[in-house]
Amino acid sequence: MNEILQLAQEENENNHYEKAIALSQKALQYAEKDKNTEGIVKSYFRIAYSFKGLEMYKESLEILKKIETQYEPYLEKNQEMLANVKSLFGNNYLSLGFTDQADKMFLEMLHIAKDIKQDSVRNLLLFRAYLSVKAAHQSNNHADSSSYYLNMARSLVPLISKSEQTVFYYSVARFHLATTGNLDSATWYNQKGKLLDSINKSKYYLMGLMQSAIILNKQKRYQESLDMCFKVLPIAEAEKRNNFIFSVYNVTADNYKGLKNLSKQALYLDLYKKKWDSMYVLKQKNTQIAVEIIANSRLTSFSKKQLKNTYMLLALVLLVIGALGVLAIQIRKKRQLLKMKDVEMRTLEGKVHTDTYEKIVELAAKNSPDFLYRFSEKYPSFINALLTINPELQPSELIFCAYLKLNFSTKVIATYMFITPSAVQNRKNRIRKRLNIPSDGNIYIWISDLGS
Repeated sequence: MNEILQLAQEENENNHYEKAIALSQKALQYAEKDKNTEGIVKSYFRIAYSFKGLEMYKESLEILKKIETQYEPYLEKNQEMLANVKSLFGNNYLSLGFTDQADKMFLEMLHIAKDIKQDSVRNLLLFRAYLSVKAAHQSNNHADSSSYYLNMARSLVPLISKSEQTVFYYSVARFHLATTGNLDSATWYNQKGKLLDSINKSKYYLMGLMQSAIILNKQKRYQESLDMCFKVLPIAEAEKRNNFIFSVYNVTADNYKGLKNLSKQALYLDLYKKKWDSMYVLKQKNTQIAVEIIANSRLTSFSKKQLKNTYMLLALVLLVIGALGVLAIQIRKKRQLLKMKDVEMRTLEGKVHTDTYEKIVELAAKNSPDFLYRFSEKYPSFINALLTINPELQPSELIFCAYLKLNFSTKVIATYMFITPSAVQNRKNRIRKRLNIPSDGNIYIWISDLGS
């Protein structure tokens, strides 16, 4: 069994996740037959890790929740595994955009790691925890705290393996790309990571190649960036790495724009939009389990702190069951991730998002994939109203309606969507039919009044 689990880990390290799942399931059969709790937990964890690699977040989170609830006594005695479970929870949440909950998981991992006695294990887990917290804070645009945790990870670099050092250098490069804009520093750290990868290829090597393409693009070395994109694409497709494929399409379109090849730019923009739509639907399917787990953990935490007797505990259990029942009914009715985000906001204690109108317009102008998420956070009632009228609206149609809500002119919409003004008018006509807007009514006024 242990040999099979080792093989599964190696397949995971090489991004061969489907092979890793098959091996882990085989190991699980042996462990369950022998009633080996450690083997069962490790097998489940390997499977959850593989599902995360395949971007099957729902399946990964369900297995992690099973480990957490059914094998709590084992986790209490095995802090290393508990830290790893928290880490994988956090990475799933981060991929789904639940940055606050991801940060919470990573900080819990950090506290657990500090109490581990074995130096090598403690140092490695602390290193990973610092980089993970940094990633969560960077996603929330918290530059100062991101820099702090990055420096904490830096202090541990001499104490960890070369393969683990690779991710540090790539992480620093990403920090400079996303936060400081210092391309010289980004280049140096990314090249340092790639140099280590050339000696002993890590599972992060694709990150280094993709960041090279982004750096070259920002340096306006479009042809070199294009060559790097085409080096990344077949690898990403073979490994089913949707996030990398998505990034390749985006950077490739921008490279062709720089090279003034408008037909190729249009081709890759179309691929980019289609990939965005497919990833959007995938996130929609995966978000439900995350919302349920977060809601459940919040209520469980409350019970431990506030309940004084058995009757109150029973009352809270009934409250949890009722709340989750209502939540489940709501979620099943939600056909779009935007509606899910509204559920998330209500569940997570009415968290208020502060995106300004100017920021949303800026995202629209950049044709950013974050636009629809940010818009829906700012105008949740509008999105809900659209989906009430027609639950089958596609993400691209929601984006178009959002542009109308922001009162963008036909010319502006054409520029942002890389289409002609006549194509914009055709889309307006289709939206009228999809939403049953009267033909003699002003579409801007109708859209503006919706959800007010």
